[in-house]
Order: sequence, then structure tokens, then C-alpha cells
Amino acid sequence: DPVALYVNVQSLSPDEMRTVRHELGLDGSLPVRYGAWLGRMVQGDLGTSLRTGRPVARELWRTGWRTLLLTGSAMVLTLLFAAITAYLAAMQRHPAWAAALTALGYVFSGLPVFWLGYLAIYLATTYFHVLPLTTSAEATAGSWSFFLVPVVVLGLGNGTVSEVTRHLGTHLQGVLQEDYIRTARAKGASLWRHLYKDGFVMPLSSLLANKIPYVLGGAIVVEQVFNWPGMGRLTWQAASDRDYPTLLGVTLLAALIVRGAHILKEAVQVAVNPQLAD
Repeated sequence: DPVALYVNVQSLSPDEMRTVRHELGLDGSLPVRYGAWLGRMVQGDLGTSLRTGRPVARELWRTGWRTLLLTGSAMVLTLLFAAITAYLAAMQRHPAWAAALTALGYVFSGLPVFWLGYLAIYLATTYFHVLPLTTSAEATAGSWSFFLVPVVVLGLGNGTVSEVTRHLGTHLQGVLQEDYIRTARAKGASLWRHLYKDGFVMPLSSLLANKIPYVLGGAIVVEQVFNWPGMGRLTWQAASDRDYPTLLGVTLLAALIVRGAHILKEAVQVAVNPQLAD
């Protein structure tokens, strides 16, 4: 019961319990409470956190941009690793490097992200000495070392690297068989000018939009492991404390991010190929 977060429920009388539940808005039925939340949400009011007593919108603003920075950087790393590996494999110029990077991608995808996070902390503190053993949340948010290590863990350990590499490699191999690519090769023209739109921009935009939910889910674990003060850690704390208004706000914001990513994907693909707008 969320009431237990505020008071010692065993020391209150039934009348006092009803009063507390009424003040917290917990005395109505579930449909009534959800309807009231929807009405406030339309007006821009996401409620008040049961854990901190602060507005949920302010909590999301305080933590959301850090998560967007973390997940955005991680997705760039994922796509960069996948693009390089898929390009080397499709062009068949450096088969040894392509095979090594492909195998490394499968290893990273098979490791649990929390285990990879603890391994990165151990290596960073013991061998590379880029992370101190203890730190505060403020130091975590303001240090590049505390930013880069979680980005590497989330970017390579979110479980999508191997899948993105495989799909991109298959797509590239198909594009390389197109007639206009063969013509460009025969003329000695730069393949990159002909490949980057259909071979990279189109598939990567689709993969990025489809993998955003996986990265957001991985951010919850990574932020908890690295004590990163973002929305993922806020979600973990809210779930542990049964902070339902915060969980509803996080779910709403995550849905908007996922939907926004799909809208951005459509805009990018229409800009690359205007025929898709028909």
C-alpha cells in the first residue's frame, strides 16, 4: 500500500487511515482514479510523486534529459558498430576483421547487461583507473568518465547489436546486387555516394525506431548499476516504492519517445525517397 510510505499504518486508527488515503487520492476505485489522472494529464498535470512529494512533471524533466543523452549516445554507438561491421562483411575486403567484429557483437548481445556493467566497473576502477570506487549522483552526472562507460555498456550490451548488424549486412548485400551499383562499379565511381541512402540511411532509420524500446529498457538496468541519475533509475525507485503517479508519467513519456522515433523515421525516409510520401 503506498500509504505505508508516509505513515506507520499500524499506529493509525481506521478514520485516520481513511483521511490519509483521501488526501493521497487513493480512496476511489481504480477506474475513477485513472479517469481523474487522465483529466489532469490532458491539462499538463501528471500528479505528485508519492515518494518525493514533488510534481511528476518536474521529476521527469530533471531526469529525462539525462536518459535521452545516455540512450541517444548508446544508439549512435550501436549503429556505428553495426554499420562498420556490416560494411566490412558486405564488401568482403577485410574478412578477418569482419568475422572478428561479428563474433564480438554476438558475444556482447549474449551477455546480460547488468553483468557487463559490473564487469566494466571492475575493469574501469581496477585496470584503467578512470572511475573511482565511490561517488555521488552529482559527480556521476558531471564527469565524462561516468558518461562514457555507461554509454559503451548500453550501446554494446543492449542485446540488439548482433541483430542490427545481421539485418544491415543482409540489406547491404541486396543493395550491392542492384543494377545501378554494378554500373557505378563499372564506371569506377564512388560506391559510398550510391550506397549511403539505400544501404545505410533507410535501414538504419528503421532499425533505430524499432530498437528504441529495447534501449530504454536496458537504460533502467544500466542507470541503476552506474548510479546514473536518469529516468531509468527513477523508474526503478518508483517501482520499488509503489510510486504509481511517477510510473504513469514515465510510461507516458516513454510512449511519446517511441512514437516520436517512428515519426522521425518516416520523415527521414520521405526526405531520402520522396516517392514514399505518395
